[in-house]
Amino acid sequence: MITLGGAVVVLVTALNPALLGTGLVSIIVALASILIAFVSLLDLVLNFSGSAQRHEELYRRFKELQADIERFGFESEKHIAEWEAKAQTIRIDEPPTLWAVYARSWNQTIERHSAERRGFYRKIAWWQQLLSGFVHFNPQDFPPVTA
Repeated sequence: MITLGGAVVVLVTALNPALLGTGLVSIIVALASILIAFVSLLDLVLNFSGSAQRHEELYRRFKELQADIERFGFESEKHIAEWEAKAQTIRIDEPPTLWAVYARSWNQTIERHSAERRGFYRKIAWWQQLLSGFVHFNPQDFPPVTA
């Protein structure tokens, strides 16, 4: 979006060279050019579009897993270990950075589909829930509840 905006500024000044005579327009064009170069460099280094495509693929795979969970309904308890294994294979490709959010989502799935929570349910402290959208926890921070 920034690249497009900068390109429009450069195009307008190219079509109307008289605008370059004013100091303000020259400053705007220079700043727009610097901003375009900076954003383009960031995109090149960080590969935003490639990351978006990977996230889209992971989203599709998690939605397939969610469809499996919904498909089995009441007989889902015997499939929980299988679903955890599928989730692990998805996370191998790119682990979620917000593990508290993931653990909370996993607990909601267990609550909905299983009477037996021991070994599958993840313990989440109140402060971890509070910071879940901001702090990058580790998977080990959310041990399974064994009792």
